[in-house]
Amino acid sequence: MRTAQRLALALALLLAGGAPVGGEEPLSHAEWLAYLAHYVSPDGRVIDTGNGRISHSEGQGYGMLLAVVHDDRQSFEHIWAWTRDALRVRDDPLFAWRFEPGAGGGAGGVTDTNNATDGDLLIAWALLEAGRRFAEPAHVEEADLILDAVREKLVVDAGPGPVLLPGAEGFERDDGVVVNLSYWVFPALQAFADHDPEGPWQALVDTGFRLLDRARFGPDRLPPDWLLIDGEVRLPDGFDPVFGYNAIRIPLYLAWSGLPRARDLLEPFETYWASFDGEAPPPATLDLATARPGKDRLSRGGLAVAALARFGARNRVSARAMMPPLKPDDDYYSSTLLLLSKVALCKGREP
Repeated sequence: MRTAQRLALALALLLAGGAPVGGEEPLSHAEWLAYLAHYVSPDGRVIDTGNGRISHSEGQGYGMLLAVVHDDRQSFEHIWAWTRDALRVRDDPLFAWRFEPGAGGGAGGVTDTNNATDGDLLIAWALLEAGRRFAEPAHVEEADLILDAVREKLVVDAGPGPVLLPGAEGFERDDGVVVNLSYWVFPALQAFADHDPEGPWQALVDTGFRLLDRARFGPDRLPPDWLLIDGEVRLPDGFDPVFGYNAIRIPLYLAWSGLPRARDLLEPFETYWASFDGEAPPPATLDLATARPGKDRLSRGGLAVAALARFGARNRVSARAMMPPLKPDDDYYSSTLLLLSKVALCKGREP
């Protein structure tokens, strides 16, 4: 379906109230069509409209996963084909993380061939679930190839247990290992543990929980976007010491996992965001070294994550009521967080 057709159909469905797609709290097919029209090219490139219209493996994985959620095989296959053809340029089954349209070079728009581990995990999860939902064994085989490469190149022992390197290059330093706790996609790791019980996936879940229990900085006890493990857990030199645009996904994935231990770990996020009730939206970033908030405020997608973290486990009706509708004039990241929060609320750990 061409972009103009998608947009017209999405508008018609939104005006009509949308069409539900499964779950206790219906997902809106109209919102999915609007998302496709505004952020996904007809050939399957997911476009980061807030970041120079680049594409990245994370966005491709989110797009594939949302297509599976909405039982949209055609869109899934388009997004997967573009991902495979454009980003699989390394000498392993992992994906280059960054693509800039119009950039020259032999990699056809790829401007950084290092991988981003969360992107690889999201793509593998989407393939695994698509293989099951669409009865396509080739997708499960592709997921296994990616997971084997993750296990070989990206899982290392850093003291608390196995951890995920954020990328194959650049994160093992003389002073320790730098990790990004928002790369622990807990519902995906649980799905991998069910699929491959001999793999490191459950151990990674356990390590992620241990790290989150320790990585509490500043008076609000929030985790940073980037964390150094050197026997202790610290704010690493060379990275902004913030709870921000990366770490906001941590409560999303915790809530999505549905695990009792995850609910306990949501408490600092609940307390922090509840402190802003009755005021303007909470800040999008918080400096954990100085406790100073940033100037930007949470986007609509960020507010959806906050609603999920605060109410999703105990009052789904309130959580749903606090999640705004999709407005495609928001940027890609906000809209993606919004749709993912609704999926997490509806389906728990299942995509």
